[in-house]
Amino acid sequence: MSTQIPEQPRIEEAVKPRNRFLLNRNFTFLAIGQAISHLGDFVYSTTLLVWVFTLTHSAAAVSGVLIAQYVPMFLLGPVAGVFVDRWNRRTTMVVADLSRMTVALLPLFVAGTLRLPTIYLSVFLISVFSRFFTPARARITQIIVTSEQQAQAASVGQATFALAMVPGPALATPLFFAVGPFIACSINAASFLVSAPVSWHCVLRVPHSIPLSCRRKVA
Repeated sequence: MSTQIPEQPRIEEAVKPRNRFLLNRNFTFLAIGQAISHLGDFVYSTTLLVWVFTLTHSAAAVSGVLIAQYVPMFLLGPVAGVFVDRWNRRTTMVVADLSRMTVALLPLFVAGTLRLPTIYLSVFLISVFSRFFTPARARITQIIVTSEQQAQAASVGQATFALAMVPGPALATPLFFAVGPFIACSINAASFLVSAPVSWHCVLRVPHSIPLSCRRKVA
């Protein structure tokens, strides 16, 4: 007589967590804020390229915009995260957003021969503040999203970036030739203004299950 032993469920099936990713309000707020911010970035950056070419009719001048944007990435990219780890990450994100909002409007208030240098300065400073915002957002995502959902969170971040890349430049050029650069600068500034309170509200809701040492760096 043979006795059949009931088949035991696999360990990975027994401990598989429920997928509550869409119910994570923290990440939802963060993703919405970043989607809006990315859209403003692409509208703004494309508008500045067209604006500079309209002012100068020089390819070299247009290259200056790209240089001003990428120099901070090489200079600050490797070290910005070191400072962010020592700072309050929520404060870092909000200060970066509000600073970028102010800087995005600078080219509108300068005319004549100073406008081109102001555009370069605006692009440079926005890139500088972004170098600190990005690692702060990444650290917060690691806290508000479980380890099992990190890959899905990264996918959502890449998707929002890619989706903003399509309509942003497509809107920028027609808007520039229709109403000038004011709308693009205002859209980018408004996107940062929206992102700041969204980021602040997001990390106010960090669960108490998170270790206290981690919450202090966020809240």
